[in-house]
Amino acid sequence: AALGWGEEVRAYGYCGQLRPYKGVEDLVTAFRALPDPAARLLIAGMPRDGGIAATLQGLAGDDPRITLRLENLSPEAFRAALGACDLVVAPFHHYLHSGSIVHALSAGRPVLTPATPFASSLAAELGRPDWLQTYEGPLTPAALAAAGAPATPLDLALLAPAAAARRIKGFIAGLTGRPAEIPDNAAEIRAEIPATPRSIPEPAAAAEQTDQG
Repeated sequence: AALGWGEEVRAYGYCGQLRPYKGVEDLVTAFRALPDPAARLLIAGMPRDGGIAATLQGLAGDDPRITLRLENLSPEAFRAALGACDLVVAPFHHYLHSGSIVHALSAGRPVLTPATPFASSLAAELGRPDWLQTYEGPLTPAALAAAGAPATPLDLALLAPAAAARRIKGFIAGLTGRPAEIPDNAAEIRAEIPATPRSIPEPAAAAEQTDQG
């Protein structure tokens, strides 16, 4: 169903499976305190348990700016949800690597995430702090408000499979102190931006949830 968002809207979002370490509760809490009537928040994905769903619904309350799609998403619906976001927020807790961050970037969506070793390393390699934006400490309304739109497109060659494999090798080597045995073509990252980024198709009830994280 169409979200009905105009061009003046600044859309923040999280798309993917909802698990405790994802920190999506922090995103909803910070967004609720953001005094911007043009801001919107989309949370789209399948909660791993009913407790997360109830918590998110409680935190969202009656804020009309927040859209919760707490359900299985077809691949098409996942791509459309990602395309509806001007900024993907990944407020993850305690992680070493995130495929969802790389996936969002490769789909042409800038990302805001904590300044973890992985995010800082990837940001340095990309050399584009306007595409991979980081913050220190807990997620705050100020961090959301300060996140800007990239001025120019991202060079997707930086996210090509060989580059991703080299990045993972370097990250593992830094942790273990020895070279990582990973083929340069170990993985391929592909994404597709929907033609109508403000529209999200209805997800199929039995579709398998896409999880990029």
